[in-house]
Amino acid sequence: MYNSPNAVLKGIKALFAKTLQGMQLSEVKKVMENVLSDGAYEDYWIPGNANRIREWIDSIVYSDGKDYKFQIYNKDFGGGFKLKRTTLEDSRKYLGGNVENWVRGLAREWVSLPDEFVGILLEKNGNAFDGTPFFANNRNLDTGSNTIDNIVSGTGTTQAQILADFDNAYNQLVSFKDKNNKPFNKNPKLAVIVPAHLTLTFKKIFSGEIKQLSSSTNIYAGMVEILTNYYQSNSSDDWYLVNLNSSMKPFILQERQKPTWDMKDEKDNVNIKYFTTGRYGYGYGNPLSIIKIDN
Repeated sequence: MYNSPNAVLKGIKALFAKTLQGMQLSEVKKVMENVLSDGAYEDYWIPGNANRIREWIDSIVYSDGKDYKFQIYNKDFGGGFKLKRTTLEDSRKYLGGNVENWVRGLAREWVSLPDEFVGILLEKNGNAFDGTPFFANNRNLDTGSNTIDNIVSGTGTTQAQILADFDNAYNQLVSFKDKNNKPFNKNPKLAVIVPAHLTLTFKKIFSGEIKQLSSSTNIYAGMVEILTNYYQSNSSDDWYLVNLNSSMKPFILQERQKPTWDMKDEKDNVNIKYFTTGRYGYGYGNPLSIIKIDN
């Protein structure tokens, strides 16, 4: 049944699609603005002021803040495996060899790719749309006297320290305002991005399992969604507070081409090559929707 290169490719495509349907989607992807792309790159425009609606009495009042523009380019991604012709020839009913494991493994790679993108962006701390580091103590925006500082100095990883740092980060996040004193993060939907070695600690605190200090209840229970950054070093205790309800999320994921499968059959080669490719872009979005707790 699967003893021809084209039949194997057809079986691979079917198994890949079935595997993707049954897989849990990336959780960290929730902090990424998902954008469909139809070119080599995409342009983004960000107004210097928060969007504002006023009563229309005479004429529309237009924002006069400084505007910013930036681009995110798409990149090629891919992976594959080699299958010996003799293995293929001996397989009549099943895909044979480790083909199914390879296909499922590559499906997992595609699903977790956004997690890897976020891990890279957090570690790198490259420049945001305004030309300054994404995490910075003093952002150069036209916000009047309001200081945009999206870094909180962490105090540690005990329950008391995490809750104290959470309070500081929350207060800082909701305090961001434009020069017209309009808040950027009203009615936030909160999530935290934490390294794998702190995930259980955060789940205990914010699930309500651990009672609030000097109280019979935990007012923080259910307040945040906990997202794990598996790409963060075990030696790093930094974590991040995010507003998922922001007009633009902290990171951007561009989808130019979903993963597809193909093969290369060179008659003089003992192996037939099966490979999957896709095109995505990723980069920094809104630094006003995230706070870094720097430990």
